[in-house]
Amino acid sequence: MAAGAADARGNREMRMRGSIEQNVDRNRRRLVGGAVLAGLLSACGGSGDDGQNAAGPSSTPPPTPGAQPGGTTRISLAESGGVPGASPEVLRNAFARSFSQLVASGGGELLVPSGVYDFGSYSTDADIVSAENLRNVRINAHGAHFVATSAADVTPYLLRFKNPENVVIAGARFSDLGYDPQVNWRGMHCVRVEATRASSGFAMIDCQAENVVSLFYSDQTSNRFLLTDVDIQGRLKNAYYGVDTLYVGDNVKVNLRCEDVRRGFISFGAKNADVDIQLTCNDEFEGSNGFVALICEGASAGDVENVSVRLDISGAVSHRGLVHFYHQQSEGLGAMRNIDARISANNLRSGRRAVRVEAFIFDHELPNGRILSTTTREWDRIFLHSSGVGSMPGRLISNPSVSTGTGGIFISRSLAPLIDLSGLPNYFRISPS
Repeated sequence: MAAGAADARGNREMRMRGSIEQNVDRNRRRLVGGAVLAGLLSACGGSGDDGQNAAGPSSTPPPTPGAQPGGTTRISLAESGGVPGASPEVLRNAFARSFSQLVASGGGELLVPSGVYDFGSYSTDADIVSAENLRNVRINAHGAHFVATSAADVTPYLLRFKNPENVVIAGARFSDLGYDPQVNWRGMHCVRVEATRASSGFAMIDCQAENVVSLFYSDQTSNRFLLTDVDIQGRLKNAYYGVDTLYVGDNVKVNLRCEDVRRGFISFGAKNADVDIQLTCNDEFEGSNGFVALICEGASAGDVENVSVRLDISGAVSHRGLVHFYHQQSEGLGAMRNIDARISANNLRSGRRAVRVEAFIFDHELPNGRILSTTTREWDRIFLHSSGVGSMPGRLISNPSVSTGTGGIFISRSLAPLIDLSGLPNYFRISPS
């Protein structure tokens, strides 16, 4: 890839996320719902809302989504020289030949033998391994450990797929030896997927990553909602992003166990998404201003609709926001609707940074970083639940941008006694059930 193209792509990613990272905490001063989470958790008695708790990922991998590989081809990466200890060039060529064979045969299975695969050092946003038009392919990588080294402030892509159809990566492990957690953009994206035509079915099952920028990344800003049916399941440690989806279409499923991850799930224009994450943080971890961020840039860009979030959090308090309902840009129209958000906070403790948490945040930020005090954007049929044991300093609800729309935010019955409803806009209501 030309250096100029890589730089442009990196700059575009930074611009897309810039409004998320800049000046948000400085502007969040109109806090409402002044009950501390300690009161919430003790009042709930650890029994959960309506008999439900946010469940973590199962230790037994679920059945692989989608159809099994449609072709009869069964090949090993080793047949093309792709064995542990091979040079980066040999490894890249082995993947290229294997993927070409699977495309030609209409699908099948690629076996990656157990061992460490070192793809070398990168000082640009390179595509280390790329594939286009894979259909009905399972990459069986149980026991395979993919390693790269970011040698500068860049974000190479270890595996990049264009227009996949029913592709599964199973059991792979990823790490970046040059990852720097103090620099936003130094470290690899494990997997990037993009679609320029309608593409359906991409899964990562039983995968894990450590010391990376992201486990899964897809930027569909230029081709909105063409990619659908994405399923990401696995474990992640010491990373900036878990799953980062920009305008990915219907049916996104995320099931992660995270340790020291700044953003578990961030999505622009999410539709029909199911997010289930367990998070624990250590005392020194920096965190972020929003672990789960649902973002709407306006109705013309795509509303956020039909989303379920379950977050089970323990360990040190590291994140200023847990679930962020985040309107952006200047357009007056836009909505988040039909969203169920559940937080289970268990035996949390104050970390070294003594972060004050806001469990649920509702705001609207302009491109210049200013948080609007009122907005015509809507939060409609949003249902909030919390449960857990122990205590944690923080506020339950922050709503710096009061909506003038006609939507409603519903507080569960067990949560409602802990909220000062008189301090909230009238669209905050007690849930009827």
